[in-house]
Amino acid sequence: MPAASYRLRRATRGQRALLSLTWLVLLAAIGLPFLQISDWRMRDDAYSLTGLVESLWQAAPAVASLIAVFVIGVPLLELAAISVAALAAQRGAVRAARLRRHLERWSMLE
Repeated sequence: MPAASYRLRRATRGQRALLSLTWLVLLAAIGLPFLQISDWRMRDDAYSLTGLVESLWQAAPAVASLIAVFVIGVPLLELAAISVAALAAQRGAVRAARLRRHLERWSMLE
């Protein structure tokens, strides 16, 4: 589609605050542990998405790569595209909106 067909508005102050909060929550979800396994015979382990990818890399690099791309990479790229579309000038915002629309197809593959 031509660039002129897009009608993008800059984000308001409230929308920028929500966008910042979204980044904070996403980065916390990726880095903080979401699962803790306590076994009295073994050690206690806490797993985060990044820790899961690191652990899987030793046993199954292909699976670790898929998890890294689709569970971590695609959401980060998608949020980055949303951020650029909301905060950038018109030309950059149009490109970011197109990237976001392309990534939308892959976002639920996890």
